[in-house]
Amino acid sequence: MKQTNRVSKPSPKPVLLDEVRVVLVNDRSDRQRFQRLLRQHHYLGGIRAVGEQLYYVAVEAQGAWVGLLLFSAAAKHLKHRDPWIGWTRAPRDRRLSLVVNNSRFLLLPDRPVPTLGSRVRRLTLDRLSTLGRKSGDVFPIQATS
Repeated sequence: MKQTNRVSKPSPKPVLLDEVRVVLVNDRSDRQRFQRLLRQHHYLGGIRAVGEQLYYVAVEAQGAWVGLLLFSAAAKHLKHRDPWIGWTRAPRDRRLSLVVNNSRFLLLPDRPVPTLGSRVRRLTLDRLSTLGRKSGDVFPIQATS
């Protein structure tokens, strides 16, 4: 059997979970990159989220993007969510701003790391809960997907 010499690409440095951080994306060009990556890699593609939106990027120590999370305003009414929370119309109308919808979550495929998804989601939920407290705004108490 003939053997061939294969030249393999050097693999990128491994992503260390402790060094991953989540940053809020505000820059227009970064948001365009975000949407381009969603269209390219997410099974549902990009999204035109309605209402308020929060774009988060998970970055590793060298600044490379390893994950994307998009949160948007929660749907006004969901048949199963509202009874589960215990909402009737009046409480839902008062408290809907406390719920955000995780519209997209994507780990970029070029850096697969076990448990990266759990780490990124935890960091993002922690960040969401402190965002409102620092600014004095109302902060979400529930994230749905």
